[in-house]
Amino acid sequence: MEQKPETGKSTDKTKNTCYTSTIKANEKKIREETIMVIRLFCAAGMSTSLLVKKMEEAAKEKGKDVDIVAYPFTEMERVIEGVDVALLGPQVGYQLARAKEICDPKGVPVDVIPMQDYGMCNGMNVLKFAYKLAKNK
Repeated sequence: MEQKPETGKSTDKTKNTCYTSTIKANEKKIREETIMVIRLFCAAGMSTSLLVKKMEEAAKEKGKDVDIVAYPFTEMERVIEGVDVALLGPQVGYQLARAKEICDPKGVPVDVIPMQDYGMCNGMNVLKFAYKLAKNK
């Protein structure tokens, strides 16, 4: 039953809005505390598969819960929703400006993986790079 606003009591609509806002805030907090969603983008989505495995191993070693998947750059617009960090392989680094056009409106930080870490498949360094990007967003 809805109360009149002039009584100083909230209406059901106000309660629902507050409740929805609280749920969204809690979901965001839970997500931030439990899992980092990282997407890697390269030319075909296959060249980063070994790096993904190395990053998952590094995350497990550090006790971090991550969701890491590699895609071809051409899929970025389709899969960027709900992502915490987007990383580009050096071979598609020239696409950084386009990637920012896609990611910035969604609040997703994006950058190019350092060439040396990518080439050496240094999962720990790339994972740290991703967390640093997420922290600075």
